[in-house]
This record gives sequence, C-alpha cells and structure tokens, in this order.
Amino acid sequence: MDYEFAPSNPQVYNNLFYGPIQGSGGSTAMANSFMQYRTADAAVREMLIRVAAEAWGVNASDLDIVDSHVTGAGQSASIRDFVAAASAMDALEAPVLKTPDQWRLIDNPDVRRIDGRAKGDGTAIFGMDVHLPNQMVVVLTRPEQMGGLVSSFDDTDPKEMKSFIRDATLPNNAAVAVYAEDTWSAIQACDMFTVEWGLSNAETRSSDQVKAEILVTLDGEAEFNVLKMTPPQWNRPRRWWSTSSTSRSWPMRQRSR
Repeated sequence: MDYEFAPSNPQVYNNLFYGPIQGSGGSTAMANSFMQYRTADAAVREMLIRVAAEAWGVNASDLDIVDSHVTGAGQSASIRDFVAAASAMDALEAPVLKTPDQWRLIDNPDVRRIDGRAKGDGTAIFGMDVHLPNQMVVVLTRPEQMGGLVSSFDDTDPKEMKSFIRDATLPNNAAVAVYAEDTWSAIQACDMFTVEWGLSNAETRSSDQVKAEILVTLDGEAEFNVLKMTPPQWNRPRRWWSTSSTSRSWPMRQRSR
C-alpha cells in the first residue's frame, strides 16, 4: 500500500469543530467527520454497485453490498473484483446516503464496545489500577532546565514517610528516582526533596530564541525527506534508560520540578 501526506490546506482538510484549521484531537474524529465519512462511503458503495451492475447486465437498484460482497439479481462477488473499474470513474458529488433504519452497525446493541459499560460504571481496570505484591511506584524528579544534572539532594524529610522506600539518582544523573508504595506517596516525597542541580551544561536559551532557531531551520534546505523513510525507521521504539528487578515491579512516572 502506498501512502501520501495531505498537503497543508485548511480549506480542503478543515476540522469542522476547530476550523478553519487542519488538525484533529480531543476525540472529535467522528463528531467532526461523521457526515464526511458517510458521504465518502456512500459514493464508493454506489460506484462499486454501478460497476457490478454493468458487468452483470442487471439493474443497479437490484444490487446491494453486504459483508464486502456485491450481491443481488442472482449474482455475488467480492468488491475487490470491481475496485479497479470503480477507481476509473469520476467521484460522485451527491451519492445516496442510507437512512437510519438501514443502518446495520450504528446503534446495534450486538456490536457495542465490550468495554463501554465497565468504563462507564468505573469497574474497568487500567494500568494505573494494578497493584501487585511488593510493588513499588517510581516518580522521577527532574530539573526545570533540560540538561541539568543532580549535584546533591537532601532526603531527610521524605524518609520520615511511612510509605517511602528509597531514592537514587539515575545512572546519568539527570533525575532523582523516588520509590514509594503508591503513586501519591511518591509524588509527596518528591515535593519534600531538596535537590541541588548542576546547570553548567543545561539549556539556557529562552523560548523566543528556540523559536527563532526553529524558524531559521524551517526556511533552510531540508536535511532529510520523511516520505523516503521506511516504516521500520520511524516506528522503531527508542529507550533512553531501562532497569530490571528480580523481586519487585517498578511502574515509572515522571515529573519536573
């Protein structure tokens, strides 16, 4: 399958909730594009049926598409048999949409999300709800300036907490890891720490300076073309630090101070 990035054109790729802007977010995909999807699907459906009707010499009104097959008038075939011919047709501007009584999936209780009820009544179990025996929660305390390193820290106060377990700097000294029996205790312990940060190699540019440098780069010649990158290059996971434990599970969260 080939893919192509959409050009930047808010007038064509407009988000009806945010527009005129080309973007998405806030779980607005269906709320914004419901009629657009319906119209596009209806156009493709009608084009496939027209091609099939012509191939079989029957009336298009006698055909239907069910489970990826064009059926009717004593005939049945997969829609893939008609895709090539349909793609050569001009797009339909005003396809006929299904009426609500013709919908098979929308508002069908048999195909509702299996996790919908659990999420609604609060019984769903998420990752942050899992508590294993001897589990520790780790919260990272980081410097406000990128590149800052731990010079020293005072953990006298957090050690007084009952649920506090231990603390340690990361191998690269970029943060202090605070271990506790639960998330809230780990966050509270972080707030009780006094950390001295070495900022000799830290970021010192202002937001305006960073923005100006980005704009200069954007105006320059591209160093690489994302369209030429293969999926393994831009889907490969990257890990900056990992750890292991023989007796405890360490879910990690981080925060900056």
